[in-house]
Amino acid sequence: MKGMARCKEHFEIIKFICEDHSLLCCSECLFIHRKCKHVNKVTEQCKLHLEEYRSAQASLENSRARVHAVIEDCEREIENINNNGLKVSKEINVHIDSIIVMLNNTRSTVLKEANTKFDTETQLLRVRHSTCKSIEATIAEILPLYSLVLKAGTPEQTFILTRMFKEKIAHVQHEVAKQDETPCSIRINVEFAPEMSALLKKGYSIVSLQMNYNSFEKGKKLIDQ
Repeated sequence: MKGMARCKEHFEIIKFICEDHSLLCCSECLFIHRKCKHVNKVTEQCKLHLEEYRSAQASLENSRARVHAVIEDCEREIENINNNGLKVSKEINVHIDSIIVMLNNTRSTVLKEANTKFDTETQLLRVRHSTCKSIEATIAEILPLYSLVLKAGTPEQTFILTRMFKEKIAHVQHEVAKQDETPCSIRINVEFAPEMSALLKKGYSIVSLQMNYNSFEKGKKLIDQ
């Protein structure tokens, strides 16, 4: 209280209170407020205001306790927020890791299936290629003879040659017809599920933050008024 009981303007001991101006006054201040109607001695008023003083003290003590509780809540919540940030990061990482594992497994499965199909089709094409090479060799064997007989041979030779190679010619025609009916080209395309395309279109919006605010003490004010 040292110095607090003195007037800040005149540095004299406060002895009066001007209720008209709500000012604490010393003897010199009293001269300034001599025309005010409600100027009283502090010694007379202090007894009347003792209960108000005690009430103000109790209110301040209560406010201090309330504020201290909020300070502790804030410190605790700061730690909780940091932990919550780690939790959010962990949850996102868990989902991302699960998606990566799923995509890697899907890639392995699909590529394995695709390679199996590629191997099968490649083998079929090799067989077809070999068959056609054999047909080509048969034709190369027969065709020159036919050309020669048709150009310089007799009708008898033509008849005999036709009979000799009848089965081979029939086989060639059958194989050629069969090859014409077999597709020669195959392509494998990747088709993603509609859900995958929808997920990719969402971009960053596939994950959103939900903020929930909770008061430390609902229905109560920070400081009593």
